[in-house]
Amino acid sequence: YGTLTTVAGSGATQCTSCNNWQLEFEGGWATNAVLSSPHIAMADHAGNIYIADKRAHAIRKVRTDGTIVTVAGINVAGSGTTNPSPATSVALNNPNGLWVREDGLFYILDRDNGYIRRVDTNGLMTTIVDHGFAIPGGRGLWVSEDESRIFYAAGTQVMTWDPTNGLASFASGFSDLGNIAMDPQGNLAVTDDRLCQVFRLQSDGTRTVIAGNGNIEGGQDGDLAINVGWAAVRGIWFLPTGAFFLCTDVGCQVWYVDTSGYIHLFLNGDSNAHAGDGAWFYEDPSLPKIGAGKQIVLDDVGNLLVTENEVGYVRKITFLHHGQ
Repeated sequence: YGTLTTVAGSGATQCTSCNNWQLEFEGGWATNAVLSSPHIAMADHAGNIYIADKRAHAIRKVRTDGTIVTVAGINVAGSGTTNPSPATSVALNNPNGLWVREDGLFYILDRDNGYIRRVDTNGLMTTIVDHGFAIPGGRGLWVSEDESRIFYAAGTQVMTWDPTNGLASFASGFSDLGNIAMDPQGNLAVTDDRLCQVFRLQSDGTRTVIAGNGNIEGGQDGDLAINVGWAAVRGIWFLPTGAFFLCTDVGCQVWYVDTSGYIHLFLNGDSNAHAGDGAWFYEDPSLPKIGAGKQIVLDDVGNLLVTENEVGYVRKITFLHHGQ
């Protein structure tokens, strides 16, 4: 991995629980826009980056030229129609989960409306799943390529949906679920913010701890991941090798867990920190570079995208291919 940059957010947030979106941000440079408690950013194959701008009740797209536009929501909280409609005409309410396909079709976890919605490549929004009420916590969302299976986090449960059986609980007994990801073997993994652990789920919903000792402290860089404690582990994403990245909310760090289960500090941070742009990500490891991390994902070419919630940034760490 190479340089660290900011791809969205200006850091001018005055209120972390407020809607900071202004009309003049529309179509402008993404790094001049004030984001509102963003929870996840994912990219399509073309390199457009989609952001769940939670407190502004909308989904943004950072185009490949660096400009930002709204692609879903009306920038005001509301209970938008469930009938097929243009996505930018439908009111959302605290969307904090997102799943993006390679072709640019994307899904929204519309948390406080209790829906999973699809937005196709023509901008038409359709409601796929009705949770029945506001989704507790929300956050994590995963959708299969053919839309035959959906998983999402709902507080103490992982929910599943398919077109034949509808909605059901896949796994329960958690405390405060964060994000979810699929490992290369097709097993779901989840983070639990309050339990301070990461679990791999089998097909019957049974779980195994793959990171976290269940406390907010203990262990250190280089230890087995199951012996290390964090404050609020929130984000997770797998590499094709089976290794994975984690990011912490309160701890403001990115960690790498290798294929042998050992953990390594990848990027350090602190509350509201923002530093290191344009430099190698590992330069001066003592310098806090990121703020509260909600999710970390890889794009199609291997770049890391880290969504920082409180000040409102999306950061990128460039993947270096062989020979670079």
